[in-house]
Amino acid sequence: MGCPEEQAIYSGLRLAGFDSSAEGRRQFHQFVCVHASQEREPFFCAHTLTTGRVQTRQQLGAPVELATPRLGIDAEAEYPILARPGTPLRPRWRGSLDELLVLVAEQTGISVE
Repeated sequence: MGCPEEQAIYSGLRLAGFDSSAEGRRQFHQFVCVHASQEREPFFCAHTLTTGRVQTRQQLGAPVELATPRLGIDAEAEYPILARPGTPLRPRWRGSLDELLVLVAEQTGISVE
């Protein structure tokens, strides 16, 4: 089975689409060498990650943990939210239920009635 470090390496190879055989490791090495000189994706730089996490927490209005971001369909960053059940993730509505109903009706085009 191998030590935990080896298992982590084999798992990483599989996740990247390579097997743990000598040939799979050689192909992975070749892949890394080909792509090593390419410019890094700015989406994954430390500053972008930190800024995105801070902005997301501010928008949610809650102290939550955010998982590793991913690019969404629209090529915008998505930060999966890791929060305990019951954590309010957005500032609560401070208006009346009637005001909320009117706003929802306006946005959806559905009558208040």
